[in-house]
Amino acid sequence: MFERLYQNQWMSLPREIRLWLRAMFDIPQTNVVEVRDNTVLTDGVTNDDLKAITLEKLKEFTKQEGTFAQLFEIVTQKLQFELAVQNGSITKLEEVKDLSTQPVKYCDTCDSKKGRHKKVCPKYS
Repeated sequence: MFERLYQNQWMSLPREIRLWLRAMFDIPQTNVVEVRDNTVLTDGVTNDDLKAITLEKLKEFTKQEGTFAQLFEIVTQKLQFELAVQNGSITKLEEVKDLSTQPVKYCDTCDSKKGRHKKVCPKYS
């Protein structure tokens, strides 16, 4: 279990998540961006900068109790969900059709959706 976030953990997060976290927790960027062989080694955020993410801020954001690691995981999952909604790879529950308005099957044999069997059904009487 970790009680704060370190630079190697920070850089393992997707870029979009890091940008959102920087905006949400007012994380400064006090160092330079280091790129080697077209790979970003550091985005300029140092271990001291990451002290801006505190347990109290995580509790305030999630409105839950827990350890730093648990709450940080909740925050990153929420951000990943929001990014997926923005990218259109998933839809929010409000956008999903209401299943209660869909017709319910009455019979699996004749695929009747009303309260009686079709004439071709062996259960028709």
